[in-house]
Amino acid sequence: MEKVLTAVTDLEFYLMEGFWAASGDPRVGRFFFMTSFRLPLALLVLYLLSVYLLAPLLVRGRHHLHPHNTPRKCEPPKWHLHLYNLSMTAFSGYIVYHNVLHYQTLLRAILDVHPPSNYLDTSAGTTGLLQQLYLFLLSRYAHLLKPVLAILRRRPVSNSAIYGAFSMACFGWMHYRCAGSVLPLLAAAGALLPLYDCAHHCYALLADLRPELQFNFSLKVLLMKMQLVAWFLLALHLLYYALMLAVYCLQVASVANLMLYGGNVAVYLTLFAYDFFMPNL
Repeated sequence: MEKVLTAVTDLEFYLMEGFWAASGDPRVGRFFFMTSFRLPLALLVLYLLSVYLLAPLLVRGRHHLHPHNTPRKCEPPKWHLHLYNLSMTAFSGYIVYHNVLHYQTLLRAILDVHPPSNYLDTSAGTTGLLQQLYLFLLSRYAHLLKPVLAILRRRPVSNSAIYGAFSMACFGWMHYRCAGSVLPLLAAAGALLPLYDCAHHCYALLADLRPELQFNFSLKVLLMKMQLVAWFLLALHLLYYALMLAVYCLQVASVANLMLYGGNVAVYLTLFAYDFFMPNL
């Protein structure tokens, strides 16, 4: 029994910490919650429990405690949502502002046609880019609150929204921990997605303050097009990077990250199409 417990403990340590220390990018290992996957995993489990169990139970419990209230009166006060959208607009806007200030470094990383780095590049430009992408990763974990708040306000939450928030946080951590092997892909995501996030949260904040904007179909279509274009460009960039890897090298870490990234994009686009074309299924 003691040997089994030791083996389980060793396996848990290897999966949560040892593997990432051996295979990860040492340049990002010093950042907060990047040394181990335990804290990200705990946040992701809490997110799934909140989406599928805790938030629905809380909504039903509020309605049972106040059975004579309408569903609208059973909702939490709107200031929670206002604060969240305002914070995410400011955070995403800061990332966009930082991207504009350092656009040359960002473009150079996106269009890089050299083999993946060996983690030895500690120049000021690369170090600044890694710090910039770290802010983008943090925004992915803050984004986990969005589906939970939507459920608490009795708003429909699509499969792509639930999966998108989970996958960008989970796989984003894995990609960033091995940043040197997929830096062009991370740079492309860090350049495109904050633009959509800033516009989306700004619209959500204004729509809550001015309800007539919720019925502005043209704005909703524009936001949907922005999201679709961003993911389509990421898919194109993924193909570009795959061809670059095929020409220059076939590193195991890079190929594994590439397959994980490609699967994430494919599943997200499939769920997006499912929600868009078959809303009644």
